[in-house]
Amino acid sequence: MFIKKHWLLKGNKKFLFPFLFIIHILIWGEDLFYSIIGISFIFMMNVLGSLLALLDKKSKYKDLYNGMAAGIMISASFFSLLLPASGFNLKYGWLIITIGFLLGSLMIYFFDKKNKEEKVLYAITIHNIPEGLSVGLAFGLGMYNNNLHELYLALGLAIGIGIQNILETIGLVLILRGKYNQKKSFILSMLSGAVEPFFAIIGLWLSLYINNSLPLFLSIAAGSMIYVVIDELTPENKNGKLGFVIGFIFMMMLDLAF
Repeated sequence: MFIKKHWLLKGNKKFLFPFLFIIHILIWGEDLFYSIIGISFIFMMNVLGSLLALLDKKSKYKDLYNGMAAGIMISASFFSLLLPASGFNLKYGWLIITIGFLLGSLMIYFFDKKNKEEKVLYAITIHNIPEGLSVGLAFGLGMYNNNLHELYLALGLAIGIGIQNILETIGLVLILRGKYNQKKSFILSMLSGAVEPFFAIIGLWLSLYINNSLPLFLSIAAGSMIYVVIDELTPENKNGKLGFVIGFIFMMMLDLAF
């Protein structure tokens, strides 16, 4: 049953949309099940990454981890954010992406008085917003079109983002431990990860209005992440540089594979 064919939509779509959304949540059934699994998966991978980071209590390889975090963030900025943003083929899309990238960089620039740990936490959290939106939109469009193939593609997207979340969260926790204790680092990383399922639900809600604002969010996240890497995480020794290469390649493989 397609929402666009519903007799109630002959009137005011925006006024009736919340009511219709609840109705169709109840009748979507199996489609909704896939969406719940996918959205839950991306958050659980954040939890897993946080737990894995706690296993290394002494941070013997701090430079290597910082380098990996930098490589992951740069790779994600290009392959997870800027490249998908350019794929929307919007009119003046290049200008939207440029403005978004500049806004993201300026946001971190004005937070420059904060320490490295807070800036990385802020950048990763901003980065999680478009990822959550993209997962929610993918599942929502599959449900809207009643297309099982699109739902499988959305599930694949969620798996890919979930796997990369493990690496991102490990790097985040290890960096946060430079200022906070293990418990607070874990809690902060969890709160940062909780942004994804929250915005995935918003994306699911927005999916009935084709959301062309996503490229702006993607480019804002890319600008903030790249600024943080240049400002705080540029590798200075061999271990850091090796970690950067490992992190960049691994994240690139995940993004291109999924």
